Amino acid sequence: MTKGLTSPFVAGWIARVAVFVILGVVLDVPLVPALIGAGVFVGFHLLRGALRRVGAAERRRPGASPPMAPPARPSSPMGPWKASRVLGKATAAVTKAERLRELGCLEDALVAEREAGGRYRLLAELSTGAPGWSSASQPGSAGRNLLGGSLCTQAEFLSDLGRYEEALAASAEAVAIFRRSADALPTTVVSALLIHSRVLSDLGRSEEALAVGREALAAGDRLEEANTGSARWWFMHARSLELVARALQDLGHDEDAHLLDAEALAARHKAVALRGRPTE
Repeated sequence: MTKGLTSPFVAGWIARVAVFVILGVVLDVPLVPALIGAGVFVGFHLLRGALRRVGAAERRRPGASPPMAPPARPSSPMGPWKASRVLGKATAAVTKAERLRELGCLEDALVAEREAGGRYRLLAELSTGAPGWSSASQPGSAGRNLLGGSLCTQAEFLSDLGRYEEALAASAEAVAIFRRSADALPTTVVSALLIHSRVLSDLGRSEEALAVGREALAAGDRLEEANTGSARWWFMHARSLELVARALQDLGHDEDAHLLDAEALAARHKAVALRGRPTE
């Protein structure tokens, strides 16, 4: 009996009743109403505890139906504030990948670049008319172009690591993105084509590499008039010529390949000269 009266459960309820009585005395409430109030309070909580224990026993009974799961909360659409956070994290991942690449840690750089690509993909999936966005500020198109650039970088890392099939999947997706994009920079499109051509050559698919390399060369030639004073354009032009020459050589067209290699070398000299020229 003494043990039961001193158990934590009983002691807790005695303390609650005592609080009610003390409050009644302090507030000058008659003792009987205070005791009735305490009894009602204790009875209510005891009943609630008993119902909980019955419910728990019913759930443990063999053959009882599992408890109903709460309805899933719908995911909130990505608004401008959340998109800016996603973009910031993606930019940080790209910076990390560049630093790791400079240190020669290609595997770790690939992990960081894939993280950035995953975040860019979230932005790319935002469609026109998403809540919170004006028609002039939709991030979907920019997200797709950023995703394409990240895939190009991933393809380069994978190719350098000798994982050519994975590199091909990344470069092919990047080219597909840029071919569908209405606002991608032309130089970015050419760069994606060059990476794709390189990966195809690495896999020994020389015919396809030649076709993609010629596409890159033709796209670059359309930019020549506006970019002849740009060192970047001349480097890109030289790279296009080198990849076409490589594919031709792989296919046995050595003479044509040598001519293009010479032209590529001249383009590189032009690029170096322009890069070293002081700006006015």
